[in-house]
Amino acid sequence: MTAMNHYDQNYDDSRGGRNEVYGERRIVRPPGICEKTCGACQAMVAGVVVIFLSVFLIFYNERQYVTNSYDTDFLRTALEENTYSSWNQVDNLEDNTPVLFRGNVELDAPAQDTQFGVTWENALQVTRNYEIYQWVETKTTKRNKLANGDEEEVDVYKYNQQWSSGNVNSNNFRERQGHHNTQGSYSGAQFSANARLNGVPLTTNHYDWRKDLIADSSTTKIGSGQAASRANCGSGRKSGNYCCFGPGDCHSPSVGTERISFSISIAPRKAAIMGTVADGDNAFKKWVGPASGSNFGYILKGRPSVGTVIGQIESDNAAMRWGFRLLAFVAMFLGIHMALALFHLLIDTILCCGLDKVAGCGLCLGEFIVALVLWLGLTVIAWTVSNPYIFFSLMAALLGVLYLKGDIQFPAQKTPKQQA
Repeated sequence: MTAMNHYDQNYDDSRGGRNEVYGERRIVRPPGICEKTCGACQAMVAGVVVIFLSVFLIFYNERQYVTNSYDTDFLRTALEENTYSSWNQVDNLEDNTPVLFRGNVELDAPAQDTQFGVTWENALQVTRNYEIYQWVETKTTKRNKLANGDEEEVDVYKYNQQWSSGNVNSNNFRERQGHHNTQGSYSGAQFSANARLNGVPLTTNHYDWRKDLIADSSTTKIGSGQAASRANCGSGRKSGNYCCFGPGDCHSPSVGTERISFSISIAPRKAAIMGTVADGDNAFKKWVGPASGSNFGYILKGRPSVGTVIGQIESDNAAMRWGFRLLAFVAMFLGIHMALALFHLLIDTILCCGLDKVAGCGLCLGEFIVALVLWLGLTVIAWTVSNPYIFFSLMAALLGVLYLKGDIQFPAQKTPKQQA
């Protein structure tokens, strides 16, 4: 049984838009004990699978961390010998030879948004940011227990007017009446300049090195205010940092108002690529580490030293590995929690008066501790196994200790006299 009810909750929000809230109620009978038990069994099986995946991720991650470190040590030596600034120096190098190539960044022409005439001196990329003021629907579901044991579910649909980066189709709204959106006439876009490093293209079929320069937080950016000062808004009107179109105004918008702002990334004067020569192409691609099989490729501003490049690689390697370690721990905890779903069901079924929640929290705490111990232990084991020198050294030390304690006996060799 469902019913659509309009709640009298129209109000102005902090952004100046109008909010409307609608609710849809239905009565849901909770699952029986058989259904709960079946669901718990399925969760147990899934939990075991998640635990095994977590163990695999731990060993894979530690292996990659160690092999990436081997590749980094190799790179340190190779880049000291292979730092160049001319294509003629690198053109005849062997395949997959890592190089550090330094030079001046040259643009064929500055990037430009031709529709609005926005550009800048040495502009590497011009970004057009588009927004349209529209109705937006958000849905939340609230659940309440009734006196007879049933549950009441209420789907709450909230409609508010706000700026969006794309067109929202109001035909998909649950309550379409009074919430009609018009389609915009513009869209966002990016315009990048053709760039070279000492004559070597930064854009190839293998990789676009420009995006790393643009993503660099230290790259010079031209803010929307300065960029808008050069914009030709055409049929629109300039309003602060925006070109404004349609009904209303950018500061007092109505549904259908569109606004466009701009941001500009400036190309650095000098840069350096750490990579390798692309086969059959006068350009660079990422270098593949022989130990790990991972791709290594960087473009940094200025004239970075080999130490700076290696430091960046080591920092990224450590950040990635700790991220995967955290992911493995979360997976381990969730797997253990799912594997003990029957115990959680037993607690919810037997206990009452708040004791079920206390016992459930205690069980979750125990799961967290077990997951932490397993994760730490497996991470240490995986790291040790992934380091052959350390692993075999520890094994030799262990055998030596056992031999000295007398737990291991080696058969004594007979002398020629004893053999006779």
